[in-house]
Amino acid sequence: MASPSRTIDSSPKFPDIQCPESVESGCLDARFFPAPVREGMKFERRGDFFNLPNRTNFGAPGRTLGNPNFGQITSAQFARTLQLGLKRWY
Repeated sequence: MASPSRTIDSSPKFPDIQCPESVESGCLDARFFPAPVREGMKFERRGDFFNLPNRTNFGAPGRTLGNPNFGQITSAQFARTLQLGLKRWY
């Protein structure tokens, strides 16, 4: 499908307009603990951390010429996210 007229997608009309850089970093911490209830039973504690340095990752700027949002960044990705879990293995 061809891009509509006067847009930036891959047009040579506006070669210097680019999206902001996006940096993704994450960390995982997992540990197993033996359960004294039954042989072979254990617990897993797990923590997932996303966007650990809490850096703002902005969305793409408005790309349609003539639109009031042209060239403006109006969105961003989620901030730091933490997910904790506990799992029983048997």
